[in-house]
Amino acid sequence: MIRVSVLYPGGDDINFDHDYYKNTHVPLACSSWNVAGEIDKGI
Repeated sequence: MIRVSVLYPGGDDINFDHDYYKNTHVPLACSSWNVAGEIDKGI
């Protein structure tokens, strides 16, 4: 199993779009590595 953690800085003026990364970057990474993927959403 491979686990990849992606961390982004937080702040009042920063808006992280979880759905964009879930729907765009995760499928790209999974297809590149030829694996299935799961997402753990942080708080």
